[in-house]
Amino acid sequence: MANIVQVAARMASGRVASLYDSSVSDNTTTAVNTGGTGLSQTPSLSLGQAYPDEVITHIGAVVEGGGSSAFNIAFIEGGNGQCKYVIPISGGGTGEMTPTLFPVKLDVGDICKVRVCTSDATEVDACVGVIYSDRSTAVFQVSAVADTKTELTNLIQGTTTWGQTAPGKVATHYYATFNNSGGLNDDGGGNNFLYVEDSSGQLKGVMFPQICRNTAYPGPTEWTKIPIPVAQNDSLFIMWGS
Repeated sequence: MANIVQVAARMASGRVASLYDSSVSDNTTTAVNTGGTGLSQTPSLSLGQAYPDEVITHIGAVVEGGGSSAFNIAFIEGGNGQCKYVIPISGGGTGEMTPTLFPVKLDVGDICKVRVCTSDATEVDACVGVIYSDRSTAVFQVSAVADTKTELTNLIQGTTTWGQTAPGKVATHYYATFNNSGGLNDDGGGNNFLYVEDSSGQLKGVMFPQICRNTAYPGPTEWTKIPIPVAQNDSLFIMWGS
């Protein structure tokens, strides 16, 4: 079945946005524009085009499409090519709009983007969304390799690492997802969490992945709030045991 994504955002003005795509491909970063069945609004506009200068106070995103559709990450990308906000995500149509951690003012170039998947034993997409102490944000992704230590990099900027993305900052809120139906470490050949290491290999932080699939794992994702200071040579890894 198709992955059906809908994002809702409430503005400080009281306006509410609906973004909708009824056919999002697995493991592909996809822009989701205004839409929704029977809703009275101009369709197919980006979030920034439809609501310039509005300020988001609450936001949420849900994926539907049968019991195996799952959400990996959702975020707002600014016209400058930087992540503007990381969106809490839900599976199974049971999500909600949650308050933003800070007011998110929209500009014309802003786009809402998502990654979803079919949750089965072959799914390998690992994602992390982060908000830093200075209100900057970032998203990271990698295709995990069985029984192999694999580094996540900045989803928007490509090869930029965890440390290169935000040196000197502190990650204050973050969530991780890995929607393989067998879990992250079902054969004991990996680790049960994603993790940050410094340049000497010392562990600096861990992120237990959340599952955003059907009504058994409804979401929305919850922020982990244990601070992780970021240094230039730090790296973010996943070790998938399968």
